[in-house]
Amino acid sequence: MSEDGESLMSSIIKEVSVLKDRLKIKDEDEIYNPFEGIQKSEVLQECKKFNDSKFVTQQPRRCCIIITQLLFLVHHGEVFTERETTEVFFGVTKLFQSKNAQLRRMMYLFIKHLAEITREEEVIIVVASLVKDMTSNDPLNKANSIRVLSRIVTGGLLGNIEKYITQAIVAKDPMVASAALVAGLTWLPKNREIVTRWGSQVSAAVSTCDDMVQYHALALLYEMRKSDKLAVSKIITKHARGVPFSTLGACLLVQFTKTLLLSQSTSQESIVTACYDYLDACMRHQSEFVIYEAARAVCELQGIVPDTKLRTAVTVLHMFLTSIKPTLRFAAVRCLNKVAMRAPQEVVKCNDDMESLIVDGNRSIATLAITTLLKTGNEASIERLMKQISTFMGDIPDEFKVVVVEAIQALCIKYPRKHPLLLSFLSFSLRDEGSATYKKAIVDAIIYVMQQLPQCRDSALLHLCEFIEDCEFVDLSVSVLGVLGREVPRTAQPSKYIRFIFNRVILEKPMVRAAAVTNLAKLGLAVPTLATSIVALLRRCLLDDDDEVRDRATMYIQLLNQKVASSKTGAGADAIAPEDKLQDCYERVLPFSISRLARSLEAYKLAPTDGPLTIDSLPVVEEVVSPRKKSDDDDDDVADDDANKALSDAGATAAQEAHALYNIAEFASFGALIKSTKPQPLGEAEAEYVVQCTTHVFASHVVFQFDIRNTVEDQLLEDVWVDCDVTSGEEQWQLDDEPIHIKAPAAAFGKRAVSYTALARNADIVVSEPSTLEACLHFVLKDVDPEDGTVDEFAEGENEEWDLEPITVSPITFMVPAAVEQFDRVWTSLGDSAETSRAKFNLDVPDIATTLAKVIAASGMAPCEGSHMPDDGARAHMFMLSGVYCGKSKVLVRAQLLVGAQKGGVGGALKVMVRATGSGVAELVMNHLTPR
Repeated sequence: MSEDGESLMSSIIKEVSVLKDRLKIKDEDEIYNPFEGIQKSEVLQECKKFNDSKFVTQQPRRCCIIITQLLFLVHHGEVFTERETTEVFFGVTKLFQSKNAQLRRMMYLFIKHLAEITREEEVIIVVASLVKDMTSNDPLNKANSIRVLSRIVTGGLLGNIEKYITQAIVAKDPMVASAALVAGLTWLPKNREIVTRWGSQVSAAVSTCDDMVQYHALALLYEMRKSDKLAVSKIITKHARGVPFSTLGACLLVQFTKTLLLSQSTSQESIVTACYDYLDACMRHQSEFVIYEAARAVCELQGIVPDTKLRTAVTVLHMFLTSIKPTLRFAAVRCLNKVAMRAPQEVVKCNDDMESLIVDGNRSIATLAITTLLKTGNEASIERLMKQISTFMGDIPDEFKVVVVEAIQALCIKYPRKHPLLLSFLSFSLRDEGSATYKKAIVDAIIYVMQQLPQCRDSALLHLCEFIEDCEFVDLSVSVLGVLGREVPRTAQPSKYIRFIFNRVILEKPMVRAAAVTNLAKLGLAVPTLATSIVALLRRCLLDDDDEVRDRATMYIQLLNQKVASSKTGAGADAIAPEDKLQDCYERVLPFSISRLARSLEAYKLAPTDGPLTIDSLPVVEEVVSPRKKSDDDDDDVADDDANKALSDAGATAAQEAHALYNIAEFASFGALIKSTKPQPLGEAEAEYVVQCTTHVFASHVVFQFDIRNTVEDQLLEDVWVDCDVTSGEEQWQLDDEPIHIKAPAAAFGKRAVSYTALARNADIVVSEPSTLEACLHFVLKDVDPEDGTVDEFAEGENEEWDLEPITVSPITFMVPAAVEQFDRVWTSLGDSAETSRAKFNLDVPDIATTLAKVIAASGMAPCEGSHMPDDGARAHMFMLSGVYCGKSKVLVRAQLLVGAQKGGVGGALKVMVRATGSGVAELVMNHLTPR
């Protein structure tokens, strides 16, 4: 390069550098922030200029900049004192003097945000200005002021501006109408009585032509009436065949239709047919969004809709698999993936197009496609699919890796002969980088497969041993060590696993070392031939730095020495001195699960008993068992999550109901609550007054809890209670004692009211036959003004009665399902002291699983040790049940179901043996064990 060229290049570089400094251009890795270094004090000083009317009217742009700076400070957590907030708020209200549209919009935005941290009495001052804008002729100001008012106006003030809101709902300008409807959605939760009066205006808005107004109106109308299933069905049937909905409105109506069908609250065939017809029509809609939403709704209704509807939905989703739009391909394959969990045979026809998605550039689509193929493919295609999965496993996020792991877990159960290949893949995945959730999913999958396929126990345990050699997650290491301590004694060569466990004593953190010591000891206790060697290893732990590790090692060394001594002498546990019976204490098990112990302690805290706290003094709580059957569809993660949530919610609800009962003074002497049944409807779900009954069993009383819902908008029920008249089974009740009635003060429209009726029962007798009680709802009826929702305070009302369906109290009502650990030991411990009953019944057994579920439901007891899940295609199945009758009599059932046990290889049989500690209880259970 010549000297002139070098000079020119140097000059250009210098000029660029100067230009960069002049324009203050940052490095590309830095983000320029125009508010960097802004000080709150400077902004507050600037806000004082809002008091100058000339500044406000002549410099609106400068005012917008100041408001932007204030919003920046608020959103970044800057704390304003009460005085500063008041001054800023009043300063901003002075901006109403300006007519500048941009400034007005910024002002609305700021007031809406600042209202949340400003005192209510100060916020009210700006309402007059906002109402003035709401009644102006400017649609933009009108809509924005309504949105702001929805954040700051409640209660009585809403009644004052209600007239303007209802006018805005039916306004011709769609921006104003939409703002009023959204404001209604904001007000509805706390001001339902006022908002529900706008029904006619909202219904009119649904019929408008504007897409957004129609969408918001439909949403508000549904929220206003969602507690009334009959009203919801009318909304769907009316609008499904009437107004041509926009894309958003049609999608929303599809969701409402799905919710109605899922609730199973309507038995009217015409309504169900109308819902199905609407979903069919939406799957032929011109909008792809509506088509997909309808197809997805049908798939989520699987098990409720007819199979023909499901096949139609799958066909629609099949067409989307070849779409050029990635979003449609992703949505379709994700929905088909969920369908394949429960009905893989319906998705098989999509396999050809699904295979083309394995190489899709979007890894999320490829992952869902491969997992769907794993559910629907055949055994011959597994190896090819696994090779394709391994090529992109490292490129997808952990949440999709978990989906793949769950699909492989199901595949192991579906095709047991392929478990070496699939377990090797899972083991290889454990060595890759990943989150704790991902690694836990793999470990859980290996453990589940090992439990379901005993033939793969050795290989699965070796895979887990390799994993803990280099595991960075303490909780997972402890969990795997626990599995090793439980499963290794069942293997043919337990000794080869000792080094894997002992390595954790040397190399790991204290928590892992303590777990390793415990599980080494378990191995020694379970395999006496290894006890001496394990004692030698545990002695090396006596010098550990951690107290917990040393203490565990000391205890287990003594325990193992006792085991060795007793095995050499041939003496049993009774020959050991009482002070040395550590082994006996260790091997003694709780009569129930840890989770049930926790619930029993919670119940005990609510109603403690006199005397020391012992196992026998704890109240018996119901054992909740998920009635799931082992099948190929067992990887339904959505169903699992929903089931776990339902069980958790059920436990929380039971605790709340028990607490509410204990707080009622009239029930204080009843003692501890023994059992609460599931709510039972006492009438049609579409009736004017919907009543559900929950039965609470105490030692000598039964409390009936009535949940009452008034579905009539212009009626108020007061002094609500239910009279229960015993018509059969009188011997189990003490009819000389007057019933105790706890009245519900009022049952307003759409709100839950609760009343109680308590009856004394004969606690000394064993109930053998069901008892029937005629129920009648009593209340004082008062009319409600439909205009303002008020009731005339001087009106006396009319005494009314409403007949309900009878209440049945069966003997199983008093049976508490309570599973036990180590059923055989508990069965033996009852021995000759228990009453025993044996019988054999001939039954119609179409299949083991269905009949078993009916038998368990008829018994009211809890299955033990997972015996409620029979193997697919089994011809015979042993199961164990456990329960507690009336909170005091322990009941155990050992039974066997047989298919084809009658002459000619048809029908079936149930062989039963019952043991119970109470007199007459075994015979009672036997009589009610067969399904009716």
